[in-house]
Amino acid sequence: MYETEAAIRKIVLDQNLEAKMQYFEMVLANNLSIARSKKAIPLELHCAVVCCDVERRKILITHRGADHTTNKGKWEFGCAHASGSEPLTSIICNYYEDTFGVEIELVTSPDRKECQPLPIAVYELVKPPHKIVKGVIFVAKVISAIDESSFRAEKSHDQIRWISEEEIANYPEEMTVQDFSSTLHKVFDNFDSYFGVEK
Repeated sequence: MYETEAAIRKIVLDQNLEAKMQYFEMVLANNLSIARSKKAIPLELHCAVVCCDVERRKILITHRGADHTTNKGKWEFGCAHASGSEPLTSIICNYYEDTFGVEIELVTSPDRKECQPLPIAVYELVKPPHKIVKGVIFVAKVISAIDESSFRAEKSHDQIRWISEEEIANYPEEMTVQDFSSTLHKVFDNFDSYFGVEK
């Protein structure tokens, strides 16, 4: 059994809190005031990915189920929620594999040393009651995937489909999230530059 002081030292070391403790000691010793915001709002970044089956020249689309508070029953691309200290690529890739059964490789910027996914668009979404969520759309190459019939429906997503460029017209605006068609057309138009393949 630990004594109180030893237990506190252990917690500080285990949780890597030494720098924070030193900061608080300095504030208390110097009677500094700490500016406080009215409300702490955690960062919530939505990361949608256009998952491309390069060999078949098809893109994964997903249907929002009954569990969604926004865009319920509409076709979209799926969306990982990035927060915390885990690397962005890990969060995104794990989400798409766990949720849709697709293993992906994100398209990254070739001129940067830091290997981060290359955004193709930024969006904002109003979530009830008045929250504005920021999102980024990325592109990825599908390494391995399940077919539509093998997908296990759940409340958040009840269907997946693999569609070609010619099938975009089958998904009118009222059936899809905002800018769905323009995003698909942009990705199909740039297949060669993303993946080095020709039509």
